[in-house]
Formats: sequence, C-alpha cells, structure tokens
Amino acid sequence: MTKTASPRTGTASRPGAGRRPGAPSRSGDRFRAPLLALLLTLAVPAAVFAHAYLASSAPAADSVVRAPVTEVHLTFSEALELRYTGVTILGADGTEIPADAIRPVPGSRRDFVAALAAPLGAGAYTVRWRTAGADGHVVQGAFGFTVEADPAAPPPLPTPATAEPVPDPTPPPSPAALELNVEHPLAVGVRFVHFLALLGLIGAVAFRWGVAERMPRDARTVAMAAPSSRGALRVAGAVLALLALAVVGRLWLQSTLLHGPAEAWSPDALGTLLSGTTWGRAWLLQLGAATLLLLGLVLARGEGRGAVGWATITVAVLLLAVVPALSGHAVAVPGIPALAVLNDTLHVLGGGVWLGTLAVLVLAGFPTVGTLPRAERAPAVAGIVSIFSPVALTGAGLVGLTGVVNALFHLTAPLDLWTTGYGRAVLLKVALLAAVAGLGFYHWRVAGPRLGTDGTARTVRRSSSGELALGVLVVLVTAVLVARPTPLPP
Repeated sequence: MTKTASPRTGTASRPGAGRRPGAPSRSGDRFRAPLLALLLTLAVPAAVFAHAYLASSAPAADSVVRAPVTEVHLTFSEALELRYTGVTILGADGTEIPADAIRPVPGSRRDFVAALAAPLGAGAYTVRWRTAGADGHVVQGAFGFTVEADPAAPPPLPTPATAEPVPDPTPPPSPAALELNVEHPLAVGVRFVHFLALLGLIGAVAFRWGVAERMPRDARTVAMAAPSSRGALRVAGAVLALLALAVVGRLWLQSTLLHGPAEAWSPDALGTLLSGTTWGRAWLLQLGAATLLLLGLVLARGEGRGAVGWATITVAVLLLAVVPALSGHAVAVPGIPALAVLNDTLHVLGGGVWLGTLAVLVLAGFPTVGTLPRAERAPAVAGIVSIFSPVALTGAGLVGLTGVVNALFHLTAPLDLWTTGYGRAVLLKVALLAAVAGLGFYHWRVAGPRLGTDGTARTVRRSSSGELALGVLVVLVTAVLVARPTPLPP
C-alpha cells in the first residue's frame, strides 16, 4: 500500500485494516451485540498501531540545524523489508544530493542511515523516503529541514563501518504506478473478489459439516442431506474460480505497487517479491492452499472418497483463512504479531461461518428445497433454518468479539470514529452488520417459529436473499476499509 506523508510531521499515514466490529456475540440478542461491540471500542482510549510510519529522524522534520549535516538518520515504528527501503535527498532547487545507499544501523531493522558524500551547506533540503512494512504495504513520505552551518566545521563521527548495506532498493515506480494506489477502484475490486471467494469457501465447508451433516437427524430435512452436500461442493467449485482470479490479481497489484507496471511481471521482480518478503511468502502459502483445494474438490467428486475430499478441502480452507493475516495488517502489529494474526484469522473464519454459510444456504440449500414435493417444502425450510441458525450465531459471535479486538489495534481515541475516514468506514460497516443481524434475528425469533406454511417459507427465502445482499455490501466496505489510513498516534 502506498500512503503519503503528512507535510507537517513528515510521518506517513498508515493504511488501516477492515474489520467487523459489532457483529452479534450472544445467542440471545442479535440486536444489542453490534451496539455492545461499538461501545467497547469507544471505551478504550488507546490502541496498538499496526503500520509502519516514520517515528523520528535526524535532522528532525521542519528543524533548523546549526551544525554540519553528514548523514540522515531515519527511525521507523517497526521492522521493514530492507530491499524496498530507499531515500532521496533534494536541495532547494530540486537537485538530488549525492549520498550512499541507505544502510540499517547494526542490529536493527527499524533504524537506517544514509551517509552524504559531503557535508550539507546552508540551505533548505527535502528528504523523500519510501519503504514497505512486513505486511507488504508500501509507505512513502517526505519532510524538510534547513541547514545554517559552515560546511568546513568538523563533522560528527561517521556511520560505523560495520553497518551492512541493504540490497539496492527498488527504484520508485513510474507516475502511472502511483496512480494505481491501494484506494484505486481496481485495487478495491481485487480485494473484494478475494474476500468474497474466501468467505464463500469457508461457508461451503461450514455448511457441509455444520448443516448438511445434521440434516439426517431431522425428519424434515433427511431427504435433503446428500443433495445439499453436493450443492455446497458445486458452490466451492465455482468460488475456486473467483479465488484463482484473486490470487493472480493480488500478485499483479502488489508487484505493480512495488516495482511499477513495466516491471510487474519481471522474473527478477517477482523473485524478489516472493522470496524476499513476508507478503510474498504468504502469497505462496495461498497458492499452495488453492492447489490443495483443487485436489480436495476432485477427491470429493469421486465415488467413495467424499469424506477424504471434504477433509482435504477443510484443511485447504483453514490455510487460506490465515493468508489475509500473514499478508496484511495483523502481521505488522508491533510486539504482538502472533496474537494479531490469530485474532484476524478467527475474524475471517467467523465471517465465513456467518455470511459464507448464509450464501451457501441461499445458493444451494433453498434450491434443494425446491426439488422436494410441494407438501414437504415448507417443513424442509423450517428444518434447514433451525439447523442453520446456531451455526450463523456462532460465526456472528466470533465476528463481534474479534472485530472489537481488531478495532483496538487501529483506533487511537473515540473521536477517530467520526473525525477520520477510517473511523467513518468502521461506523458504516457496523451499521451494515447491524442490519444483517437484524434480518437474522427476524428469521430466528419471528419467522422461525411460524415456519410451516408456503407463504412464510417464501418470505424467509426472500428475506435471506436480502440479508445476503447486505452481507455483500459489508464485504465491499471491508475492501475499501483496509486501504484507509488509520489514525496516527498523538
């Protein structure tokens, strides 16, 4: 991700992570839980920051220096991908000042030094820097300072000779690459497809084990068990095509942001990205999991191998659920990345169990009801809804709990919810989730007990489709939210 520095402080706005704070967390009330999650978020005054930003520099931003300047020292908030870290120093007329390649301070991946070829003379200077965090998000910024010094004065001690140079940083991307940033509609579309595919796959697995497996125990749904399981398998196969599109799109987008469009598919650029960055290794995990998923789908379609196939699909989907955390905001949370990765993975799984299973219910479960004799359809709808509801409530509760924790990672104060673009996107997401939860409450407590007539069954099917449409909007807001800059620390 590419974010631009604040001109006043010289620190970069840090991209935020889309989360689901506010989903139901108790089975007894699907209306209050979203509000509870929001209130818990508001109650916490501070947060753990998840993205790289320029914490300090020497010379400091907007400072006036009255001593010779022989180097520029940058300190970031977290460890960085060294090969994508670079700095350019410009004079008042825009001329680039000769400097050695930026080097890390020995023993640190947060502190970097660029030694100058000669001490800076009096004048105004601008430092432009560009780097990538462990989450693969591209961050860049600039700050200025003024020198009022005699360059002939004794310089400070040079940078220790033991400092090891980082690999030559990737050159800044072309202007066309800068136009394709993480908030570009095309980038939002790539993330939207990725999230839809992931939630759909989780939903197919949850429907297979949590709904179809339980149908033989209910006389109203026993005839639907095998057809529903096959329907879930068809949904998983269709969603795999979306996942393949997302896998390729994510690689192209990340390489374009880091290397520019002309070099996006260069073997050297891709080799550097995939082997030398945390994001690249997570992408390789995703590719391997997608391949395993394809194998599982083939096995599940074979005679007598359905259980093995579904077990393989389940393992593949669990691996895929970890990928957003390993290639996104969670892995960059300083100090507690393991907790953040676990929480983010559970958040994704909860969303899939809730909204993904709802999608499979609408796309595979209800169509299966339509194949039954007319007299059996209304009882079958009642039976499948009664089996589905506890599964959805479990997923919704997990979304609510982990969503609150995720919000604590990225919000600095209650005011951030309505004074920043990130906070307003969070509020919009909470509102949409509350609407989805409200429709779920209607199915569970209002329509559910009255199911048994064709009219009520048709109403539930229609309102479930509306609930799913709202869920798709939630995914779209999430695709936008993860690219929004989170508030900087005070």
